[in-house]
Amino acid sequence: MAGREMAVAGLVNPDFGLNQTFLQSLDNEEQRVKAKARYYFLFMGTARLSMPISILAALEKGTHDLSTRQSLSISLIGAGGMETAGLWVFEELLHLLPALQTLNLMFIGPANKISPSDSSDGKGDVTECENCAECVFSNKRRFWSLYGGLYHDYVNTSYYQKPDLAVLFHSGRAESAVKDWAPTTRFLVDSGTLTLCTTWTKREAREEEIELDQLGARFITRPEKNRWRSLVPLPDFLEGADNEAYYVNYYQYMFQGKLRTV
Repeated sequence: MAGREMAVAGLVNPDFGLNQTFLQSLDNEEQRVKAKARYYFLFMGTARLSMPISILAALEKGTHDLSTRQSLSISLIGAGGMETAGLWVFEELLHLLPALQTLNLMFIGPANKISPSDSSDGKGDVTECENCAECVFSNKRRFWSLYGGLYHDYVNTSYYQKPDLAVLFHSGRAESAVKDWAPTTRFLVDSGTLTLCTTWTKREAREEEIELDQLGARFITRPEKNRWRSLVPLPDFLEGADNEAYYVNYYQYMFQGKLRTV
């Protein structure tokens, strides 16, 4: 952990910007160039790190005993390349939750191609991830598996277990494959599953919010800019004024269960 702290100590402002005062305090131009390179490496890494940190923020809001939990199960619904290619970043949850010993990750979505040899029912084998030396020393373990299908089909299998958190990163469910997504959304609401959703834009978030209001969902947080979004701006050529941008996990909201009716 000391190495990670040294990499950012003094370099990053509380607003995550580059600390120019610290930069100018360095002895020579070579040190300043190296410091800036280190900062921009960290800056670009936020596109992936946004995933575990957004998850952690959601767990802090929705899990009352998070500080003492020794095991967590997280289902990433509609998961594809972004989530599976960034599998390594989820180890940060083990780093940031001292009591956590076991993290189970389930990647669920038709984009997860599983060969017939993996299983006959679309579910890949549970695989243990390699962790850093500190996690190994602390006996912290991380497991992941794939399901190559839709979530509302997955919940009807014998190996379904309600997760501690369901996550939909950029599902786009109100814009594409709406009919395919509808049973999954309804199940998440009806089952009382703690759920985090992110979107690229405010408009997307609002469309999904309307759908959930129609289902009577109970919001923990309504759509808002995600403090833990990526810092890397992406040009928005389709919406908004010129020179506007969007970000990975730009907007977020959470829901769990249904509103109580009198």
